[in-house]
Amino acid sequence: DRVAHKRAEVDCWEITWRPPQLSSTFHGRDLYGPVCAMLANQQPVPGKRMDWRPRQAWPDDLYQVIYIDGFGNAMTGVRAAAVSEADVLRTGGQVIRHAATFAAVGRGEAFWYGNSSGLVEIAVNQGSAAEALGLGLGSEITLGA
Repeated sequence: DRVAHKRAEVDCWEITWRPPQLSSTFHGRDLYGPVCAMLANQQPVPGKRMDWRPRQAWPDDLYQVIYIDGFGNAMTGVRAAAVSEADVLRTGGQVIRHAATFAAVGRGEAFWYGNSSGLVEIAVNQGSAAEALGLGLGSEITLGA
């Protein structure tokens, strides 16, 4: 759905083909792998065409914490490209400004940056953003002063 949402033209198919044995946990191996091989060999899609639009109601950005790493950095569901470096975020009762690196802020200071996945991540220099800001999975993030 996320890829289809960004494309001008989309073909969406419900895969109706099933292998002789389909495990309940290894669909990548048993179903998707063989179907990808069929497509790579230019065989027709083994399914029926469907309309993807009713399924594409996902927002472009999720203004919540979606992951906290072992250092306490809080990854959000917000695309870094969707915000400006001049934008401030609010979460945990604090205003958080952008910084390009950990060294660009003082020790214990919270900041946000665009991580290697292209998402906004909240961190604290030499500390845990989760602890300092009281963040957990699902914590809300807002944009603006």
